[in-house]
Amino acid sequence: MPGSSARRRSRRIAVVGLKGGVGKTTTAMFLAQAAHDAGHPVVVIDADPQASAVKWAAEAGDHLGPTVIGQATAGLARTIDRLDADADVTIIDTPPHGAGAVTAGALAVADLAIIPVGPTPAEMTQLADSIEMVREAGCPFAVVLVRARGGTRSREDAAAALAAADGVPFASTVIPLREAVAQAPTGGKPPTTRSGYAELWAELEGALDG
Repeated sequence: MPGSSARRRSRRIAVVGLKGGVGKTTTAMFLAQAAHDAGHPVVVIDADPQASAVKWAAEAGDHLGPTVIGQATAGLARTIDRLDADADVTIIDTPPHGAGAVTAGALAVADLAIIPVGPTPAEMTQLADSIEMVREAGCPFAVVLVRARGGTRSREDAAAALAAADGVPFASTVIPLREAVAQAPTGGKPPTTRSGYAELWAELEGALDG
């Protein structure tokens, strides 16, 4: 996985992908909670006009560790700069389908982009377009396999495809399919660091600080 030099500001992660419904918001929120539980002040910037992370945070209330703010415009850089004094980690939840200036702005300020992908043929097929988008932006990235049911052919095939892809960095941590994770956004339940997200944060933190 790629590393980036340490900087005197928050570490910035953009969660991106061209396909909707791949778990970007879930990934952003659970990863943010994992970083928070590891002792870091965390801000989640909800840059998706659907505002799923903002709604989730409102329902979770005081049980949520990270701060979540809405910023579905192209002015991400100014917002992040204002928040740097209060955050060690900034995670940007981006809209699907690229969404033009918003996703471009997130990739321009991110130290690392992560692309969640489930082990389905549709998601694996569209992954190449998401990778191309991030590469064109010049942002270091890693693919994260999510919603992967243990012991299944789909998980094995997806993991093998990622391993065989030339020049595609991917996280060694695989996020398993868990009903509690899938239902957390709609139920307004606070994320937890179970189901692999603590391990994923530790892996990403090592890449960011490496």
